[in-house]
Amino acid sequence: MYSTVAVMSDTSVPMLPGELLLHVLRHVDLQQRLGSCSLVCRAWRAAAAAVTTEVAVTGCGAYGPASILQRVDSVGQWLCSHAAAVDQLTVQIANTACFTTGAPLLKLPLTQLRQLQLLSLAGCTVQAQVGDSSSSGGSRIMLCEQLPQQQQQQQQQHGTAGGIIQPSLSCLTSLTALKLRGLKCAAGVGFASLSCLTQLRQLHLEYITDLHFAGQDPDWQQPEGSATEAQRCRTTHPFAALQQLRDLTLTSTYVWVAAGTLQGLPQILTRVSFGWGGGLELSSRNCPALAALTALQHLEIHAVGDGGGLCADICSNLQQLRVLCLSGALYEYALPGLLSAFSRLSCLEHLCVSSTQVNVMELLPVDDTAMYSTLLPPSPQLTFLEFSWGINATVPLLQPGCGRHMFASGRQLPQLKQLVLGVPEVIWQTGHAVDNYAGYVQALDGCECFGGDGAVGEGGMGDPEVVTSSDLDRLVSCCPGLERLSIAGLLLPGLELSLLLQLTALSDLCIGGEAVDDAAAACSVFVQLTQLRRLELYCAWVTDEGLFALTALRQLTQLLVGRCDISTHVAMEEWAGCLELEQEGAVLPVWVQLLQRCVRSTGVGQQAMQHLLAMQTEAQQQQAHAVELQQQLAAAHTQSVASDERADQLQQQLESAEACANGLQQQLAAAQAELALLRAQLEACAAQAQP
Repeated sequence: MYSTVAVMSDTSVPMLPGELLLHVLRHVDLQQRLGSCSLVCRAWRAAAAAVTTEVAVTGCGAYGPASILQRVDSVGQWLCSHAAAVDQLTVQIANTACFTTGAPLLKLPLTQLRQLQLLSLAGCTVQAQVGDSSSSGGSRIMLCEQLPQQQQQQQQQHGTAGGIIQPSLSCLTSLTALKLRGLKCAAGVGFASLSCLTQLRQLHLEYITDLHFAGQDPDWQQPEGSATEAQRCRTTHPFAALQQLRDLTLTSTYVWVAAGTLQGLPQILTRVSFGWGGGLELSSRNCPALAALTALQHLEIHAVGDGGGLCADICSNLQQLRVLCLSGALYEYALPGLLSAFSRLSCLEHLCVSSTQVNVMELLPVDDTAMYSTLLPPSPQLTFLEFSWGINATVPLLQPGCGRHMFASGRQLPQLKQLVLGVPEVIWQTGHAVDNYAGYVQALDGCECFGGDGAVGEGGMGDPEVVTSSDLDRLVSCCPGLERLSIAGLLLPGLELSLLLQLTALSDLCIGGEAVDDAAAACSVFVQLTQLRRLELYCAWVTDEGLFALTALRQLTQLLVGRCDISTHVAMEEWAGCLELEQEGAVLPVWVQLLQRCVRSTGVGQQAMQHLLAMQTEAQQQQAHAVELQQQLAAAHTQSVASDERADQLQQQLESAEACANGLQQQLAAAQAELALLRAQLEACAAQAQP
């Protein structure tokens, strides 16, 4: 289609063939292509528009706020004239907090974007362009043609659209992927327009403020006579018409999904992620449409506290699952369901079960802990495993005595690379400081999740039994390929930490509790884990002396210490007993940064200073040795140059000798020829002299 663009004759710029110009402009930056290149001449402007079918603006990297605002505004203006040819539009603003005047404003001519196949918007303010003017209302974008009656009356009274964009996204009938993140919708607006996007294969609605599903909001009522029965059905079950959908994500603290919303889900869905807060427990009985997705391979569900919680039987028949993440408030009888469901999931590669919200969960009796042998799925492909519970959970997820059954003798998980037990992994992912994370570990400290016969205590995150040496031995034997291990707060004092040395691939270790101290049983183990790149120590009896010993770990790129017994001279100023060192963005390695911190200590400061002086002396010696080597190298170079010159002289002499030899050889040949001639003459004379 690009061949139809003609390059017009222009005396001010060199003449280029049309196809060549199109090829060149495809490789020019979008901002430059739509800016300076389009100003060259009409032919270049037409060519730039023809090759711009994919428009992408990112608000990160070297671009400042002013530049990002200008880029987004210019793209919006350009779309008003050339939107018809665009099939992919992406605007990703990473950090809107840097904009003092509000997030960048993007004006979308929705009625012209009928060829659009991918729409991805994040962190920007959106307005719909209608004709020559745009609607007001900031970032509100309409996803449903029909508004609640109350909002219609308000708009009629004020004579304004009330921030609701007209027209809706339903006109984008060619869309195959829709990704909206960090936008704002009008409260109560439903999803009837989604039924028009029948080509959708990927739908991501993340962190959309005030987003509710029509038919589930108690304040939302369909105006009488405003829609047919089929339209009402699409409103109540918004995904029923999207039979091409394969990837569905509904993630936000403001979004909740109920059983009716999930009715009519396409059977070809392979990935589903959403938040649950429908008031009832999420089970196969209350949500059969989700339980019937036999092609599903990736399932993530987070249940909010006001719902009935998660019941694991929802995935009992989804035996093809490869990724399963269940978090939030678990159902009251979740544990038996987990044990039953996981025994059927033989293809799992990633499993995360995290109880992070207040719930009242029935525990398995202590004498039934053998049932925990089925808690680990029988999948040889399992690479990630997490069983965790948050500080708000009333009971721990793992109960006394379960360790000996989960990691029973003879059981093997050869592909398992990451194992997280206790504190949820999401705590770090949500940006909690090291002191806050240590608080979670402290609440967990003393939890006896493996071994022994202790009973569950009250309050906090539970009070079950601790990891014993035999439990740790079984764990190490079961998971020999572990690269990350997080078991902070689950260790019994006096534990044989030397068992960790068997994990030769271990590069990330999160550990803590009374079992970790300055004694040789702990420090002598850590200093031998020379392959460690990340080490986290929480609520441990580690002092400045223990930290000084850790300077032997030369491969560390991150060291996190929380609520340990280190002195205030070594710790960060913000939190006592905490320290955070990273290699990224720092000139010095982590072990050198740690050594500099230890110099401030009253206990090991002198040793650290001596070590630094020794390092300085060694560095000076190495520098002197390097200078000496450099001098030797220079001398060798000079000698080499002299040798090369001598070799050139000898080569010239050799060539001269060869030339002389060639000359002598030629003279010898001439003399031999002359001698032969004289012999011939002599023989002739002798022949004449005979009678």
